[in-house]
Amino acid sequence: GSVHTGVGFYGRYADEGGSTNVHLRDFAIVGDVRERVDTDQVNGVGGALSASSISGLYIQHTKVGLWFDGPMDDLRVEDTVVVDQVADALNFHGGVTNSVVRNVFVRNTGDDGLAMWSEKAANAGNVFENNTVQSNTLANGIAVYGGT
Repeated sequence: GSVHTGVGFYGRYADEGGSTNVHLRDFAIVGDVRERVDTDQVNGVGGALSASSISGLYIQHTKVGLWFDGPMDDLRVEDTVVVDQVADALNFHGGVTNSVVRNVFVRNTGDDGLAMWSEKAANAGNVFENNTVQSNTLANGIAVYGGT
């Protein structure tokens, strides 16, 4: 039942063809992640989501709130709260393009609050706007690591 459901929603990864036209809206993901183990996939939302949207989520106590691996294009993340993460709140990783993060509140992350990380493939045309990041403990509030 809903009380015993595992943490997270995962689209198909880019090397599996990715996912398109996925729309997640108005629900909470509350985990119980207490330590960071980078090999564990205990994130709130992940995968490669093109032509997709995420709105009105509340994500708490996962490893990473939202982690997206490119190549992928045209994702909208809006009006979402991500708190109490052991790593990043949101990361666009390697080849994420033409995507927007707007009106997102982030507090108490163990790594970057919001990040664009162009590892192996450049991120391009992305926008972070009207977001609030508070109390990250290790890295940056908002970080852009390469890309255009």
